[in-house]
Amino acid sequence: MDLVKKKKIFILDSSQMYTKILRSHLENSTTSVDTATVASRALLRIIKWGPDLLITGVEVGDINGYDLCFILKMIPDFAGMPIILMSAHDEDMVLRKAADAGADYYVHKDQKLVTNIKNAIKDLLPRSDSIAQQNSVKRPINKVLIVDDSSIMRKMIRNILTGIGIEKIFEAADGIEGLEKLRESNVDLVLTDWNMPRMNGLAFVRSIRKIYKHKDLFIAMVTSEKLDDIDQAMEAGANGYLCKPFNVQSMKNLISGFASNLQQ
Repeated sequence: MDLVKKKKIFILDSSQMYTKILRSHLENSTTSVDTATVASRALLRIIKWGPDLLITGVEVGDINGYDLCFILKMIPDFAGMPIILMSAHDEDMVLRKAADAGADYYVHKDQKLVTNIKNAIKDLLPRSDSIAQQNSVKRPINKVLIVDDSSIMRKMIRNILTGIGIEKIFEAADGIEGLEKLRESNVDLVLTDWNMPRMNGLAFVRSIRKIYKHKDLFIAMVTSEKLDDIDQAMEAGANGYLCKPFNVQSMKNLISGFASNLQQ
């Protein structure tokens, strides 16, 4: 019988009650769980252990949950690690801050906490036997252009791409600079933000499609806009989109829809 490697989940929260409850529900024959109550003491353990998923509260010592997310997402080896952030505070405020910090999921600390975390885990840690259907139009993706006016977002996306095996990555801060990069280098995929100065994502996509040599270039819109607005991008020539806040698995799924060589 084939041995299945256990998934490793690290739970961090100042309340031992929450860590014990979550551990009792999540630790089983296919999952290993480690816990801690203080982020500064747990950070090195997380880096050494290399979990497949981190579940963290907001108030976890001198390093809060937002800062911990940001720190880990800036480390290339951990940029692809999904992070669930949980809090009992105002949901809208926490959701915005969690997205800015790079957390992949936000879960409210209420009576549905365990259920909601289990549902999130199903999305973030798919079964090893779950294989995406292959598409005949897929092509190898080795070079990617990231276009976003936020240097932090570009770095996060770069780290995710590096983590899944894409090493040739170019960056631009807006559509105008993006067109300059496309003139200088051939790329296989463009990941572009919607809201940018000088030339926004929609105008950028339209400009790309006017250039004959880029008629088959894969383009994906990374945006926080409403789906009705995203329809405009698809009509302009985008091949796909990813809504902020996105999680790591969503990014992988998006790119795997284009790539024939993506490392899962």
